[in-house]
Amino acid sequence: MENSNANQPVVLDGFVKPGFIARVYSLLLFPSCMVICKTGNFGASSAGSMRASMGGNVGDGAILGAIGEIFDSARRNKRMEKAASLLSKSPEEIAQSDKRNFLIRHIDIDKVEVKGPNFAGEIKLRIHTSSKTYKLRLDGQNKSSQKFLVKTLSEYMPGKVF
Repeated sequence: MENSNANQPVVLDGFVKPGFIARVYSLLLFPSCMVICKTGNFGASSAGSMRASMGGNVGDGAILGAIGEIFDSARRNKRMEKAASLLSKSPEEIAQSDKRNFLIRHIDIDKVEVKGPNFAGEIKLRIHTSSKTYKLRLDGQNKSSQKFLVKTLSEYMPGKVF
């Protein structure tokens, strides 16, 4: 992928790492590696959860969904600010800036699986290396966002994204 400033990564935000405590990550794509860095806590999408808790897109569900969208927007902005604050650092420095961050060199990646979105709008991302499989998900997505994700990852890791 041609990048006008090779030191500036492409930032993909809103990835949730499965676990008891939901943490939200941003994926920073550099020409030779990716850094998955923790940029927030809790789920990436409150709107859907709040809407569903009250029965969907009508009545109280619609009102709670709208309130959730406000929370989501504020959290998304805060995560992007955190990711932007890391952009002046090298990939190695970003990976070391938080114990939950990790760096994966493209050469070490065997394949990247992108599945979904499923009926709930969830896209699952699995990054396979010879020693580990990293699992992440994106909530509240559609086919367009899945195509964008596959296209973007493929530009950095041609032939490895499925």
